[in-house]
Amino acid sequence: MSEFINSQATTQSNQGYNSAPALQLRLDCDPIKRKFAEFLYGYTPDFQKDEDGNLVQVFKVTGLAKANDDGCRAILSHVESIINPQVVQGNFPSDAPGTSTMYDNFVKEVNIAFIDDIMFNLYNWDIDEGNVKSIVSYFTNILIPFMTRLIDNKERESYEHTLVHKENTTMQQEKKSMAFLG
Repeated sequence: MSEFINSQATTQSNQGYNSAPALQLRLDCDPIKRKFAEFLYGYTPDFQKDEDGNLVQVFKVTGLAKANDDGCRAILSHVESIINPQVVQGNFPSDAPGTSTMYDNFVKEVNIAFIDDIMFNLYNWDIDEGNVKSIVSYFTNILIPFMTRLIDNKERESYEHTLVHKENTTMQQEKKSMAFLG
């Protein structure tokens, strides 16, 4: 006599991604931070050929730096403390569909702290008063959409669609007879 046993297992794979792990793609914050650095320092990356004909990356000045080197580094450190893979895996529960008081308070507190930091160091970092609004606006414009990923834990829930692959296996197992019992 044979008995069939159904078994179901869930495994993770990089479904839809051939060259990089899916989580790495979803959690990579470097492009965001790189764009902010380009904005602060007033440059954009470019490629040129060297003497041997190889392409090398150079940085083309496209504007004036918004602060001195100390200021740009400090501002970028502030940004990196918030825009990073660890933070994006947090959770802001919603009070009602589309609203989260915790998210709203977080964005407000972070913006106030960022503005305080900029204003307190305005002269130490050689920031032109005319650049304050653009620095704060740029930061706010990346902060808000980035942090919305945390509302109702939607970032983690979205991993399911990226990572889950289901496999069903049917195994046949022979049932042993107990004839000696009578």
